[in-house]
Amino acid sequence: MPSNVKGTLKYTCDVLGLIFRSFDPLEIQTTEHWVEKIVVECRNEKPIELTVTFASAPSADTALISGKVICRMIVGRLALQYGLCIQEPILAAQELVEEKDGRTKKVIAGSFPMVCSGKDNKKIEPQDVAALKADLEDLRPNRQDYEELYRVAMQAVDNVDRYMSLYRILSLLCPNPKGKEKQQYVDLFIEQQTTELRTHARPDMAHIKETIYSKLRNEVGHARHGVDLAHTRHEMDTRVYELAKIARKAIEIKT
Repeated sequence: MPSNVKGTLKYTCDVLGLIFRSFDPLEIQTTEHWVEKIVVECRNEKPIELTVTFASAPSADTALISGKVICRMIVGRLALQYGLCIQEPILAAQELVEEKDGRTKKVIAGSFPMVCSGKDNKKIEPQDVAALKADLEDLRPNRQDYEELYRVAMQAVDNVDRYMSLYRILSLLCPNPKGKEKQQYVDLFIEQQTTELRTHARPDMAHIKETIYSKLRNEVGHARHGVDLAHTRHEMDTRVYELAKIARKAIEIKT
């Protein structure tokens, strides 16, 4: 007789950086037929909490895998929607029971404390919650790879690492007509989405202009004579969250 696993898995995700968004518990629907419900909550100055309730998973391993995949999808969407720096989902509490051959046994139990902090704290307005729910339930698979890249980029502690990873996303999403990476198409997209223009001449080819975002990226990614890397780092610090907005826009438009 096959087993039937039901119960809950609770995950927490630490939020770092300058931006923090909070909302009351929100129930999310899923097409995963053995999942009864998903509840996500983001209280002010607390980790994001996700609780996945299973009604009839075929095994504990299936429940664990499904829970992690679901949580990654949801926090990836939240990271993209609000520019959050969300860490990897951590299994914080496990309450699963297995029913087999007329017997019921507890299969997993445990808990782990987490901490969280943020500076740009804002409660998500009630009128925006419905749109957030719809966005979290939008399971387009072609976007999820880039959401994961974005979330990992935003996890970076060092802003230079974060900046370079965000620029990499733009390079992947803004290729030339032949599908090859080419900076001018990244700069073109930046010009279309912001007020920035290609006004900075390349040191090696003065007739080629680049946006400030590409200029900073190239000062770190390439050997450029006379570059003050301390100044470059400072400029990246001041622009990394704007670059994050551009990367989010690229994911929304191009996937």
